Amino acid sequence: MSICDISVINFKALRYSHDISAANLANILELKSSASITNIENGKAAPSYELLERYADTFAISVDWLMGRSKAIYTEDSLLTAEEAILAKLQKVDSSGKYSQFEKNYLDSEQRCKLFTAKARGSIVFLMHSEYIPLVASLLDSQQYNATPKSIIDKLINNIVYRNVSSYYDSKLTKKSREKLDLFAKLMHNDQSVKPYEIEEYIEEYLKQQ
Repeated sequence: MSICDISVINFKALRYSHDISAANLANILELKSSASITNIENGKAAPSYELLERYADTFAISVDWLMGRSKAIYTEDSLLTAEEAILAKLQKVDSSGKYSQFEKNYLDSEQRCKLFTAKARGSIVFLMHSEYIPLVASLLDSQQYNATPKSIIDKLINNIVYRNVSSYYDSKLTKKSREKLDLFAKLMHNDQSVKPYEIEEYIEEYLKQQ
């Protein structure tokens, strides 16, 4: 099997193992349409360097692995780079920091490296891109939350309008999104009973069917 063939399989494996449509992935990668993704997965086009970087940041994977040049899906560099990027993105969306108060063991990069598996860390990065940050952005936008209340009126409006997350969570999200956010929460708490996304398993099953 050529490097190009391996790369095509790896691109497919990323999307299918993470249970995301080409259209939704295109949205995360900030592409105009899903055509680029479909063409890459069918071996009809090669990704640009910029698109490779976006894939790496979204899934926290190694570009060398994605291009079929390495067997290591995750490296410490790929994980840390993607984690720093997604936490910075969250900070821009949630300037108040209300929804950025994660477990200390996760926010501390040294503890994160020691306590969380590479698969869990990669899954967390992906879920922040696909589910968590969009949820936070929607909450803040729909509720017109005043992140820096300067008056009693501002604070009062926040208390009234800034409704409990659970009510929004139950009424606005699809069943699949709720399931993914539940997975995100458990992975963030380093819950060993849940399974992160398994890219290798998809590849193994795919190759068996060929």
